[in-house]
Amino acid sequence: MELYFTNSINENYFTLIDDDFRHCTKVLRNALGDEVNATDGCGKLFTGFIYSISKNELTVKINETKFFENEERFNLAIAPTKNAERIEWLIEKSVEIGIKSISFIICEHSERKKINIERLNKIAISAMKQSNKYWLPKIYEPVNFKTIIKQNPKSYIAHCYESATMFFKPDIANEECMILIGPEGDFSKSEVKFAIENNCIEVSLGKSRLRTETAGFFACNIYKILNQIK
Repeated sequence: MELYFTNSINENYFTLIDDDFRHCTKVLRNALGDEVNATDGCGKLFTGFIYSISKNELTVKINETKFFENEERFNLAIAPTKNAERIEWLIEKSVEIGIKSISFIICEHSERKKINIERLNKIAISAMKQSNKYWLPKIYEPVNFKTIIKQNPKSYIAHCYESATMFFKPDIANEECMILIGPEGDFSKSEVKFAIENNCIEVSLGKSRLRTETAGFFACNIYKILNQIK
């Protein structure tokens, strides 16, 4: 099924513009009367038939609307990588696998403090359509490490210090799970101490020293696999 994204919905119609419009009309050469599927990224799947086509947009008359509950419970809080392409790769792959939200944290060893959220949202939308999902994960602006800890007590914090003796194996009976992944230089010892004092659980992702984006992707995989076999 070819899936498009729309945030322009008016009663019994939705509109496709920009890349979705061009892909639908120029690449797939859809015409009046052809069936089109789209999601709003908030759980709804719209199915309808092309009602009109103009120079820059097309309108679809909605024939059926279905709603899907958001089954994703995994939330990732991660320090932005110095190389922007690596975090873009992480966004694409984690959305394809399935994730509820991605937060960016500014740590003592952070090398990047600014993120192009608009670009990351476009990548997330593309990955959502590619994997036929109907929920667009929330991507949040960077916040201070202590802020994310206070907002999300009882989260998991992954680091490479010797005190992280327990492998990351989240309790999937809980409705929500958040893991914090530090920058390339890892969290500082004072940050780990602060997290533990605020009821975070320190965990390891194994003996290998992973890149930041690899660690985030690995943690996402662990959670999804555990949910598949529960």
